[in-house]
Amino acid sequence: MFVFWIFAFIFGLFGWLVYGSKKLIAAVEKDYELVGQIKTYDISDKQYWRSFDTIMGGVFIFMGLVLAWMFLRNFPRTNNAETMLAVGFIASLLFGAAALFIYPNYHYRILTKNRPVTFDPIHKMMGVGEADGERVFSVHEIEKIIIHATDSRLDIRYWEMKLKSGERLLFDPRFWMGMATNKFFEGVPQERVSHWIPWFRYGEV
Repeated sequence: MFVFWIFAFIFGLFGWLVYGSKKLIAAVEKDYELVGQIKTYDISDKQYWRSFDTIMGGVFIFMGLVLAWMFLRNFPRTNNAETMLAVGFIASLLFGAAALFIYPNYHYRILTKNRPVTFDPIHKMMGVGEADGERVFSVHEIEKIIIHATDSRLDIRYWEMKLKSGERLLFDPRFWMGMATNKFFEGVPQERVSHWIPWFRYGEV
């Protein structure tokens, strides 16, 4: 029965990846249609917790728990220093990988919560909802976009947008980057800054 559930989990994960790929293709096609239209992105908690990063973090947690369960189940036969050290090391790697996938989403949520972003490609205007009202500015008022990202394949990044007025805005662009927004920011100077993990201080927002 345990082997059955392992195979069910693997095939279920494969099915989810296929379904996610189809949704991604549909989103790209829809984004292409919106190149010349006003579009608002109001990111919800659900979009964070149903994202690929969070799901993969859950997979690593599941694998770590299965490993711990198998070890404890056979503890009398595996009660030696080498086995305990190996299991502890692998479990730590799995839970560490899970934290690396899940925690950035929790950390970055502050950049999108109650902060809708609107793009008007016709007039090249951008609006950002804030607690004290909507901040509206032209793309020509942007002095530079600094992309803080990791060098790994993990999609952990945030944008630091510097306006010519001296104002500085931080964004998590992962949910609205695409053909439409790439075209919107065409011509704006960009700089990439690499980090092992790109964090920001909450007071900076």
